[in-house]
Amino acid sequence: MVDFYSRLSNLSTLWIFYAFSGGLNSYENKIKEKYPNCSMKNILDYENTGISNLIEYDIIKNQNNQVSKITFTFSSFLLQGNLNENGENVIFPVFIELLLDEGFIISRAKAKSTLFEFDDDNQFLISDDKIVVI
Repeated sequence: MVDFYSRLSNLSTLWIFYAFSGGLNSYENKIKEKYPNCSMKNILDYENTGISNLIEYDIIKNQNNQVSKITFTFSSFLLQGNLNENGENVIFPVFIELLLDEGFIISRAKAKSTLFEFDDDNQFLISDDKIVVI
């Protein structure tokens, strides 16, 4: 079984933003450094692959002109279906919000129990490829 959140590229580095102090440009530079291939495309326009990628982010300032929230959208293809059958491609987005003022990280993804690692060459679903979304 695979923990889906551990598949997100550099997810653990998101904690850096909580402790990171700096202005808008500092956050922007840090995100671009960690995710240089971020396409900044709307989730409906993004062409998914089997690799989870950051596809969009937004840096939000409060009324004091300080960065208070950063949102991230990751997306990839997964396979959906039943064990020992061929799966179908499904787009699986994950939304993450860093609430810097409150010190919280919120992530949202659709809970499903029939998700498997994406393999473009072999879509037969086996238990070793099952994904657990917690």
